[in-house]
Amino acid sequence: MKPSNEKEDSLALRAKQDPKALGRLFGRYQKAVDAKVSRMLPKNHWEDGAQEAYLALYQAVRHFDPQRKIQFSTYAGRCIDNALRNYQVKLSTKKSQLNASSVSLEQMRPEEQPQTEAPSPDQMLIDKEQYHLCLEQIRQSLSPFESKVFHCYLDGDDYRQIATRLGVGEKSVSNALVRIRRKLKTVFVDT
Repeated sequence: MKPSNEKEDSLALRAKQDPKALGRLFGRYQKAVDAKVSRMLPKNHWEDGAQEAYLALYQAVRHFDPQRKIQFSTYAGRCIDNALRNYQVKLSTKKSQLNASSVSLEQMRPEEQPQTEAPSPDQMLIDKEQYHLCLEQIRQSLSPFESKVFHCYLDGDDYRQIATRLGVGEKSVSNALVRIRRKLKTVFVDT
């Protein structure tokens, strides 16, 4: 990916709780993610590959631990590479047909906010409330099954692992993830 520093590692840690920090982080990685997707996947699978890459970036934010002595950029790059390789395998096996109406996570990325030196306590409270409102909207929009699938997916499970863990077929998992992407688009784009 691109060079990382303590400031970027700090932004990655803040992004776990702050949607604006997450938006800034996604903005910083957009060109690198797009370049990886373009380099690793055929053009007709670019959007779906970008979704996988941005989900991997989000997972990297969720699981980043600076105590492991690894820079965020290295960790995020590895997560994205692994996600794209898994997606390549899925494409090459032709076992899982992707739904053409899936939603690109790039469209769900929060708009990049101008960086300020230090947010005021009032702004921090407002941001925290917005973050919790967003989480609540996600919880309300997903069915119990979709919620289970979403959490398994964010934990890093692939389609087969999710299907085994939940005792359902891979097609059910694939369909649930398509529905989840649509619902998340509504939450992030319409909010």
